[in-house]
Amino acid sequence: MKKIKFLLLAVVMVFASVFIATPANVSASEQLGQTIVFVQVPADWESPGIWAWGSAGGGLWDHLGWPGQPMQQDPNNPGWYFQWMASDMTGGLVNANEGSIQTNDFTLTGQPIWVTVTGEGDAFSYTTTPQTTGEFPSATTPIFAQVPAGWEAPRVWAWGGADSPYFAAWPGTAQMLPVPNNEGWFFFHAPGDMTGGLISANEGSIQTSDFPLEGQPIWVTISGEGDDFTVATTPQTTGAVPQMHTIIYVQVPAGWDAPGIWAWGSVQGGLWDHLGWPGQPMQECPHNPGWFFQYVATDMTGGLVNANDGGIQTNDFTLTGQPIWVTVTGEGDDFTFTTTPQTTGAFAPFFPPAPVADEGMVEIEAILIYAYVPERWMPGFWGWGPRGNLYDGDFPGPAMTADPNNPGWFYTFIPADTAGIIVNEGIYGAAQTTNINFSNYGVPLWIIITDEDTEEGATDGFTVHTERQTYGPLPTSGPFVFGAPEEIDAPDVANITVRAIVPDDWAQPGLWAWSDVVGANNAGPGGAWPGPSFVDRDGDWWVMEAPGWVEYIIINADAGSTQTEDLPVEVGRDIWIVVMNAIEVDLRHEAFDPADAAAAERPEPVVFAPTATPTPPPTQAAAPADEGGANVVLIIVIVTTVVAVVLAGVFVILKKKK
Repeated sequence: MKKIKFLLLAVVMVFASVFIATPANVSASEQLGQTIVFVQVPADWESPGIWAWGSAGGGLWDHLGWPGQPMQQDPNNPGWYFQWMASDMTGGLVNANEGSIQTNDFTLTGQPIWVTVTGEGDAFSYTTTPQTTGEFPSATTPIFAQVPAGWEAPRVWAWGGADSPYFAAWPGTAQMLPVPNNEGWFFFHAPGDMTGGLISANEGSIQTSDFPLEGQPIWVTISGEGDDFTVATTPQTTGAVPQMHTIIYVQVPAGWDAPGIWAWGSVQGGLWDHLGWPGQPMQECPHNPGWFFQYVATDMTGGLVNANDGGIQTNDFTLTGQPIWVTVTGEGDDFTFTTTPQTTGAFAPFFPPAPVADEGMVEIEAILIYAYVPERWMPGFWGWGPRGNLYDGDFPGPAMTADPNNPGWFYTFIPADTAGIIVNEGIYGAAQTTNINFSNYGVPLWIIITDEDTEEGATDGFTVHTERQTYGPLPTSGPFVFGAPEEIDAPDVANITVRAIVPDDWAQPGLWAWSDVVGANNAGPGGAWPGPSFVDRDGDWWVMEAPGWVEYIIINADAGSTQTEDLPVEVGRDIWIVVMNAIEVDLRHEAFDPADAAAAERPEPVVFAPTATPTPPPTQAAAPADEGGANVVLIIVIVTTVVAVVLAGVFVILKKKK
């Protein structure tokens, strides 16, 4: 009976794995990034706070200790408070009066909820039906400032909301960061419940007068002290609102080569898990010799410094979202750290200066690509375009960067003229998406990979979105800068004719052709995968003219998502090729009857152009007819027996329950 029950359970699990899947099209940012909780409390519930926990990271605000995270007043809905949190939280409660009174637990499902509290314990109700009006309030208020010459290290000072370590003592630690590609502009994300603020500089010795904060981004143009400034709510900078990070400065002893940092937080674990130990390299501070720096997300709660490829390290230290200065004198606990500045001048630049194109160089706009991947993936990224592969080295390419504001999401940037991209699982690239024809989009993409069970090979289990799918500020990047293409004299070889026959289901067949000497796809306009499509026909053959110097070709179809392997050819000779499938082809340099086509042994291809999928094993020869028939009969018998046993088990179990 136990065996029957286990067999029944296995069958149920198989069916469950088939019918229970991740939604193919997730459009609400809170479902994959963060969600919001609104709370209404009785009059004597002062300074309400929220405590939340989840299945992955334990308590969301464990690092703060009880009573957790203060809630903020909704400026558009008097009497309502709110707080944003990671959408993978599964339970929460509301408290007040420094945690001395509280509700019992309620369930969180990743959706926005509205909680109405009338007393302690179970005296509350909650719903997913909106009880407030207007747009959701912002978790933070981005403040931009353009300061005059002589205003060094500008800072924000703000008030009106919950206590913040940024504003504990004048002039605070909310030092503003340069806005990338916007000379003279700085930014800071103030807590969203602050109601007023000002900008100071030079360690608080000069400042503006007050201005109101209303939960929306503002741009402050400062001409001098006091009231000599203007405030605008329409953007005065270009590009997306940059992310909020804090800076860590480190001074290390001699012998600590190439220092790096490892950091972690309460929600998403290690900030640089996708890089592996020893984490993120630190950079030398340009105007404070002997100091290194790195920026980390403000919700990181702990870190350590290492060096010599991770061979030596400090013990852990606490991160609170404020800038810190760490002085290391040896391994383990042999270090000190402080929030009192130990360096001079403005903070080192978070964003590397945008490269400037010298004469003979070209700038290409950077496009943001996001991917939401299965839990076990540490995604890598591959792409190609007019300059060949985007990255030096071999597939699977470089790791994507985890977005600390959106668990499960990773991002990278690509040149705007990229032709095609692939997201892969990152370790060996064994699992990957099929080719995504980026030239069909040309804008930022959010790719949601829904095929959780892909262990190897390419999957079509993903959706591509041009609408934003993440919450919070978007990463930014300066343009890519490339050298002008080298002038290469192609060999003086007459053009050749390529004739091809492809399977009936290969739509819009095309040709990708290249030479080790001359370069990639010179047969195609702009040098972009999948190359030019066949247009002309000669009977059953597709016909195209190509440069005579090509050494390799690929026949592809369906906008490059289907293709042959790399096929070496003889220079200067016409080509006849019959494609039976992605693996089997018959390629010759003289005319032949397609009816005589047969797959032939070929040397190992030279990998140059991107391949849509890992090469599957060769098709096995068909077994003799009598053995095949016996196998079919055996399979039918086994399947029939299993079904009968399962049904019998179901019947026995049901009967026993009666």
